[in-house]
Amino acid sequence: MKRALEKVWRGESVRFETEIKSFEKGTRFFLLNLNPVRTHGGEVIAITLAILENTQEISAAVKANKSEQMLRTVFDVVTTGVCVTDATGFFYRSQRYLCSNIWLH
Repeated sequence: MKRALEKVWRGESVRFETEIKSFEKGTRFFLLNLNPVRTHGGEVIAITLAILENTQEISAAVKANKSEQMLRTVFDVVTTGVCVTDATGFFYRSQRYLCSNIWLH
């Protein structure tokens, strides 16, 4: 945070994510935006700070990633031909076994 404040006092805007761990609420994630406030002459006289808690978004992304990894593992390991299509029949994903042993061999 100290480096971020130094940059803002030099006139730069800074945006970063950070996490805070607590016993009561566990790990929480925040997005911080710091911006310089300038006089008409361009001198930085203050800093604005906007904080957005994005814990739910981060947690959802982590869960989705884990789920995708598990699906990918199962998808690639099974020896039954599996493919995933969209509503129009376009092949979204085909399993390696299906491609190499059944269709595209």
